[in-house]
Amino acid sequence: MDVPQFTTGASDITSTNITFDVNAIGDDLERFQSDPIVKKALEEGVDLRQYSRSIDKDLQEIETLTIKDVFNNIEQVGKLHKDITYCKFHIFYTQART
Repeated sequence: MDVPQFTTGASDITSTNITFDVNAIGDDLERFQSDPIVKKALEEGVDLRQYSRSIDKDLQEIETLTIKDVFNNIEQVGKLHKDITYCKFHIFYTQART
């Protein structure tokens, strides 16, 4: 039985030299360790990957709630826009007369 071949067209990564800038990694580690929040989390043994996922989840929830809030108040936003436009017109008209 013939097995179909799959190719991405990319070079074989086993033949490519991958280099890391050790100094840059060290600089990043120093920067992260000097951050008070990260430093405290490391001292307390917090799993930073899990913490990051938790923060991302919280931000997505807040974003969803914010969008819902805007949609729930869209009529008030439209009225506010209309009122601001009305005021701008009258300010411009008043300034033009003086």
